[in-house]
Amino acid sequence: ERVSLAYTEDSVWRNRTEFISGRGEIVGFLKRKWARELDYRLIKEVWTWNENRIAVRFAYEWRDDSGHWFRSYGNENWEFD
Repeated sequence: ERVSLAYTEDSVWRNRTEFISGRGEIVGFLKRKWARELDYRLIKEVWTWNENRIAVRFAYEWRDDSGHWFRSYGNENWEFD
């Protein structure tokens, strides 16, 4: 819940095929995500910015409850209120 406070109440996210709107849905999404993605580690790097927008790339790793490790990479485009 504390992480969701970094986002506006009307934030809109897309995570693969899931569309998330507002802080309430952000909280639910992060709770589900972090319940299954244990020892979560995230790295983000800013690629570029202009006015109220930034582009970042990310890498994160986590393990599941059976000890298998996973790593994901991607890009994010942010627009600030």
